Amino acid sequence: VTTSMLSTPVHRAKIIMQTSKLESSGSGFLRTAVIDPCRHSFQCYKQLYESKTLFRGFGYQMLVESVGRGAYFAAFSFTKAAFRQEDGSLSFAGRILSGATAGAVGWSAIYPVDVIKSHIQKLHPESNKRPTMSEVIRKLLPPGTTVVQGIRTMYRGYGIAILRAIPVATVSLTACKILNYALLYSPDYSY
Repeated sequence: VTTSMLSTPVHRAKIIMQTSKLESSGSGFLRTAVIDPCRHSFQCYKQLYESKTLFRGFGYQMLVESVGRGAYFAAFSFTKAAFRQEDGSLSFAGRILSGATAGAVGWSAIYPVDVIKSHIQKLHPESNKRPTMSEVIRKLLPPGTTVVQGIRTMYRGYGIAILRAIPVATVSLTACKILNYALLYSPDYSY
């Protein structure tokens, strides 16, 4: 919950800044934002705060982070166990592969919910509509949408997300373990 309290406004402002235009586009509750087009983060935060929509999408952000992080750390633990050597140690390559797997699994588990969250967070700040997840899904996947079209819609941008997630998870989880080891076994470390 704490992470979502911090990340929701950041994601909301980022999505607004990425999708805002000089004029509105779209129709209905999925109309894209028309903020003066936020050229500066401070201006965007101020406008979102004044419109009382800074935390729009908080529940979805919390769902993405909790389920995504759960899948991320479960995959990391499972793959570390699978790569452990007979003596219980984990090679550097095993640690890197575990991190890469964690990044891929974490995003794969939540990507469709993240797409829905992004569509909700890009809503016009002055919109008083609060669409439900099912309303957004119906808008993204109208009747007659095939399974393949639905998967393409709900996983649009997935490749880029994975291209980022794998190296980030690999580096961060490996660095965390190395730093943890260095701190715990340093003669100057006292806890």
